[in-house]
Parts: sequence; C-alpha cells; structure tokens
Amino acid sequence: MEPAAEEDTFRRPPIPRLLDYYDADTLRGFLRQIKHDYPDWQLKYNGYEVVFSLRDDVPSNYTRAVQELEILKTAVTTRYGRLRSFVDVWNDPSSGLAEELLAMPDPHEAKWQLAPKYKYKMATTFMPGYAKAMFDYFEPTTVLDPCAGWGDRMLGALLSKTVREYVGFEPNRALLPGYARIQRDLGCAVEYESSTETRYAPAAAAEAEGVASFSSTYTQIHSLPFEMGHAALKQWQQLDVLERRWFDFAFTSPPFFDYEVYTDSNPTYRDWIREFYEPMFKLVEAHLRPGGFFAVHLGDTSAGKIDDFLRFRVPNITRFSWRGKIGLVGCQSGKIRDVYLFQLPPAPAPFAGFGPDRSDDKDNARSI
Repeated sequence: MEPAAEEDTFRRPPIPRLLDYYDADTLRGFLRQIKHDYPDWQLKYNGYEVVFSLRDDVPSNYTRAVQELEILKTAVTTRYGRLRSFVDVWNDPSSGLAEELLAMPDPHEAKWQLAPKYKYKMATTFMPGYAKAMFDYFEPTTVLDPCAGWGDRMLGALLSKTVREYVGFEPNRALLPGYARIQRDLGCAVEYESSTETRYAPAAAAEAEGVASFSSTYTQIHSLPFEMGHAALKQWQQLDVLERRWFDFAFTSPPFFDYEVYTDSNPTYRDWIREFYEPMFKLVEAHLRPGGFFAVHLGDTSAGKIDDFLRFRVPNITRFSWRGKIGLVGCQSGKIRDVYLFQLPPAPAPFAGFGPDRSDDKDNARSI
C-alpha cells in the first residue's frame, strides 16, 4: 500500500502493527521455524485420514504481520449479521477503541481481547506451517491454488521440500505487496509483471545471502477470479495460464460465502455454490493430473451447511471421488479444522496427457 493511501485509510492515531513489533531477526526466525518444524500427526484418527497438530502457532504471525493492514480492513459476517471491520471501528472517533487499545500493555493481543466489546471480528489466516505439512505429506512438485488469499499456502509451498512451482489466483490486488514481501524475504525476485500476472523466480544464491531461507520454488500469481473459467480467461488473454497445464496437487481455502468481505467489490453471487464452488471444482478437475488430489478447506456459513455438497454433489458433477478429511488442530482452541480431500481416477497406462508422463510416480497416485 502506498503511504498516501495508508494515511487516508488510518485517519486516527497509527494502528500498532506487528511489522513494527517484530524485528527482522524475529521474522526470519519465524520463516526458519516454519521451514524446519514438522507437526505431530496421527493416521486414521476419529474419522480423519490424518490429523496434523502444530506445536507452536506463533510463527504463523509472519503472514499475519505481512498482510495485517488488509486483514484489519476486512469485515466479517456472523449469524447475527455483518460486523464492522477493526479499521472501521478504529476510525470512528466516538468508539474509544484507539484510546483504550493504545493504553494497554500489549496492543497486539488487545486487538483480539477488545473485539467482543467493540463488536468487530478480525479475519483469520491459514497457518503456513499446516500448508507446508500438507505439501510435505503429498509430495507434489506443481501446485494449483484457486484462491491464494493472504499467501499462507504460497509461503508453505515456498518452504516445502518438494514443490517447485506454485500457481495461485487472487483477484484482490491489495494483497500483492504482501506477496512481494514474502517472496523477497525468501530470496525470490520478480521475473515478469503485468496488470493481471506476476511471476517470481528464485534469485541467485549470492543474491539470496542473508535471507531466512532460500526457496527454489517458482511462483505465478494471477490477479483474476479462478472461477471465471476458460471463456473469461480467454477474454482477458490469459487462457495460456491454464491451457495445456496439469498440476500434481491442488490446495485452497476459498471464501466461506460472505463470512469475510475483503473489498467493496466482493462477489455477491445469488447462488454461491452454483456460481462459485461448482465452477472451481470443475476447473480444478480439468487441470489436475490423473490420480491427483484436491484438498479444500471449507466450512458451514450463513448460506447453509457445506457437507452434503462436498460429499454428494461434487462427485456427481466431476470425476472426483470423496477421499475423506484431513484435520488441522488449532493450537489455542484445540478444535479441528476440516480439509476435505478429493481424488481423480488414475490414468490408464500409458498416460498420454500434456507435460511429462508422471503416471508411474508416487506423486501422481499416492494412496492414503
């Protein structure tokens, strides 16, 4: 965000920011910890194929710090209606939030503590440590993320053992500076940039000296809604983004209907499932290798329950088969967040698809 825009957004006293609280060494330490720590995991637990449990969620604050300004501007909808964002309340001179928060010994923790009193709710992030654990478990080399969001899964891919290419879609261009910061901190640099696409490539080892972790992953970020499909992508001259492309693995956490309102241009689909979720599953199916997995973190919203759609509707409209759930344990709450897992049928031998033949690779047909 440009300084002028930031000043216009925050008319009240400056909001205490995590980027000011954490020094560079601390942020580098977070990246090293995400890269080298691996969560505890348990197979076939309580109806889950596998459950991951991180020992420490503090390193996840790296992504939150990088995208904090946008997170604080995001409004959240609950069953009681849409709440104001943190920034909306902060900028209200009559609210008293700024004065009370700045007087507290830990203003960053106070952002959470004061939420019920001032009737706002902050958007959540996806822990990059869990994203990395997923990639390390399934061992893909190419990853498709239809809803890149705050950049948590991108960071997990950059720090994973096997991912060599990550392709993400995210229409909210306000998140691009955060992506650039993540890439820069890991020694990657812009290779190509346009109004709808940014590509990052690993920098030379000498240039990466002093960064937290040197990543060898190539990244493409497309500032377009993934669910637009081929016709719209072609209209934007972006069809080559996915045409003749096959990915080993797809992993995303799409918006939960209207739970988080990221921008004033947030989609307002009349039928969220039919106009958003169904096109997403169909387009992922078209670009996932035979035998490949699609992992998607979804939950119930004010629009209704999602379980029946995932278990019964998705296998009916695509070739995906339901493979169960993966659990991610919240470090503070102890609650398990669900990641739903789908798999395409394996390829008949020999596989004659586009790209290298991976029909014999364990990446392409791993059994869980």
